[in-house]
Amino acid sequence: MFRIARSVRDTSGRITIVWDSVGATRYRVQSSDEGTHPFLAFQDIARPACAEIDPAAPGAASQMGFTDDFTLTPRPQRTRYYRIKIVP
Repeated sequence: MFRIARSVRDTSGRITIVWDSVGATRYRVQSSDEGTHPFLAFQDIARPACAEIDPAAPGAASQMGFTDDFTLTPRPQRTRYYRIKIVP
């Protein structure tokens, strides 16, 4: 089952998301900030392919993660929602 396994906020406000993944599969993190219009209009967080592809052996069960340190997105003013999509 594809799901986010955990998320943690550190003391500086950075969010780390970890999800169950499959080796050699590409995953894209998306975010949406509360108060944006339309609400929950998710946007891709642009990262290089090497950061999006699970490096485990093809088909192997694995986990991947992403830390939102606000270098790729502006710091949210309110709640930020995340989702992960599989990229063909």
